[in-house]
Amino acid sequence: MHPLLLLTTSSAIVGGSSPRLRTAAVSPVLRTAVPPVLRRTARAPAPVALADDGGGGLLATLESFQSSHALLISILVAIGTRYIISEVRYRFEKPVMDELGNRVATELKPDTDRIDGLAWAKLAGCVALDLAGDASELVPVLGELTDVAFAPAEAGLLWALFKSPLVSGFGFLEEILPFTDVVPTFCIGWCLQNLWPTTPMARRLGISKA
Repeated sequence: MHPLLLLTTSSAIVGGSSPRLRTAAVSPVLRTAVPPVLRRTARAPAPVALADDGGGGLLATLESFQSSHALLISILVAIGTRYIISEVRYRFEKPVMDELGNRVATELKPDTDRIDGLAWAKLAGCVALDLAGDASELVPVLGELTDVAFAPAEAGLLWALFKSPLVSGFGFLEEILPFTDVVPTFCIGWCLQNLWPTTPMARRLGISKA
C-alpha cells in the first residue's frame, strides 16, 4: 500500500475513534506542548479560593464576637442600672418609709394611760348597747320589726356619745338593715375615740375626742 494512503487511513481511524481514545492520544501531546509556566498559572486560582474561604470564616468569627460583645455589654448595663436604682432607693426611699412607718406605729399604738374612769365606764355602756342591739336577732322575724323603732334611738345615742354624723348615720343603717345587727358600732366608735383618735379614719369620721 502506498505510504500516503496508509497515513490517511490511520488518521481516519484515529478521528473516528471514541473521545476517550482521542483524549488519551492527544493529552500526552498537550501536556508536553504546554509550557510548565502556563500549567502553574492555570492552577493559581485554587489558593485564591482558599483565601476567600478563609476570609469569610474570619468575618463570621468577627461578627459572632461582636454579637457576644454586645450581649455582654447589655448584661453589664442591666446590672449597673439595677445597682444604681437599689442604691438610690436605699439612700432616699428607705428613710422616708421608715419615718412613715414610725408615725403609723405611733398613731396606732394606744395610749391607755390617758383613758380615765369615765371613758372606761363609757366602754361598758357601749358593750351593753351593742348586746342589746344583737338581742333582736334571737327572734328572726319579730326582731327585725323591732329594729325599725330601735334604729333612730341608736342613731341618737351614737350622736350623743361621739358627736359624729357619719357614725350616727352608719349606726342607723346598721340597725335598720336586716342581718347587720352583729356589727358592734358603739364599741368601734369608742375605740376610735379613745384608742386611735389621731388615725385618718377617726379624723374623717369626725369623732370628737373624749
